[in-house]
Amino acid sequence: MIIDPFAFRWAYLSNILMDRPRGKEVHDVNSQNPAIVTTRQLAYLPFQHAFVTNKLADICLISLRTKESSYIFPLYLFKNKKGIPNIKDSILQKIKATFDRDVDPTDIFNYIYAVLYSKKFRSRYAELLKINYPRIPFTSDYKIFSKFAELGQKLIATHLLTAYSDEEKKIGYPKEGTNVIEEIRYNEQNQRIHINKTQYFEGISDEEWNFYIGGHQVLGRWLKEMKERKLSLDDIRNFIKIIAFIRETIKIMQKLDDLYDDIEKSIIPNKTITQKLTLS
Repeated sequence: MIIDPFAFRWAYLSNILMDRPRGKEVHDVNSQNPAIVTTRQLAYLPFQHAFVTNKLADICLISLRTKESSYIFPLYLFKNKKGIPNIKDSILQKIKATFDRDVDPTDIFNYIYAVLYSKKFRSRYAELLKINYPRIPFTSDYKIFSKFAELGQKLIATHLLTAYSDEEKKIGYPKEGTNVIEEIRYNEQNQRIHINKTQYFEGISDEEWNFYIGGHQVLGRWLKEMKERKLSLDDIRNFIKIIAFIRETIKIMQKLDDLYDDIEKSIIPNKTITQKLTLS
């Protein structure tokens, strides 16, 4: 299961051993049926509470604050082993009619995820995002929709750790040592994350070190979960990959903001289309 962004643990799924196990929708999430994870309300702004998973999600995946519990929204819901798109049919039909073509539910899923990662969307609707589920504006321009869906697809592949980034080659772990995390300290001048007196990861910008998903400072949180442990070779490779993927996320977020105003200029003029992100 996933307990924090990019942090995974084994879990024994049992009604006897697990406190308050959730319903089947949670267990339907898998590699073929990812889910957007977000919150219903915030304790504090800003809104940065969106992630995606293809694994069982912990309630504190997005934040440790009680008010910011995680809610999952799978791509499909399953009834009698048949997958049904997790979007109201009235909305789906309206989108198809607007574009005058069939629209894959996966593209809508990717589009929604992209919108949630636009800083302009987050800032313009900050007060609304603080008190309720995100409401997603849908563009009436198919080209804009497709661009956002494409960028959303890249974001999702990045956050599911299924993509590859050349940025991994630019991040170093040059010193030999115990590989035990004894301290966690970031040096902005040298762009290094120190894990003990002699070892560090290098090539990490201040923006990357301070990148948050929900209430979690991603890199610091990952290291804290591993404190006093010896990093394996796989752990080191995974952490470098996470740094690279944060870098890619920042780049994609900039591209989304460059395009976001086009959505606001072409929102589908129907109140039913800008519905809150919620289960059907």
